[in-house]
Amino acid sequence: MIIAIINTLPIPSGNASVNRLLSYAKELVVLGNDVTVISSGNSEEKEGAIDGVKYRNYGYKGLIKALLVIMRTLKKYKPDVTILVSNSLLLIYPIWFTCKFCGIKLLQEKSEYPFVLQNKSFIGRLFAKMYVNTTYKRFPGLIVQT
Repeated sequence: MIIAIINTLPIPSGNASVNRLLSYAKELVVLGNDVTVISSGNSEEKEGAIDGVKYRNYGYKGLIKALLVIMRTLKKYKPDVTILVSNSLLLIYPIWFTCKFCGIKLLQEKSEYPFVLQNKSFIGRLFAKMYVNTTYKRFPGLIVQT
């Protein structure tokens, strides 16, 4: 299976979320999958591989430019599954639309403590309810790692 993982942090970076995604990406490679991490993060290393996991750092600072490059890459690459590592609605919905248009299954990666539970204010609880009841339903599955 061809799997793309979309991330906003550069690969490799030592960041906890990058380490988490690399740990399951490496296991997906061991199981015989072709895995590429597509990052909008800025790094001196534009592309490479870590234990069979390929990565590309596009390094665009503007969200619009990064989104356009990621969407073009998905259309060209045509993975069977895309895993999105982001809580940003500005990233989720354009990527969701691109995957839907191209017939690519889109999953979302979550940590053990979802951000929607972190904000206790009225607005935070309202946003969390909206996110859980609308955005989560856009994904046929989640990848959860503790």
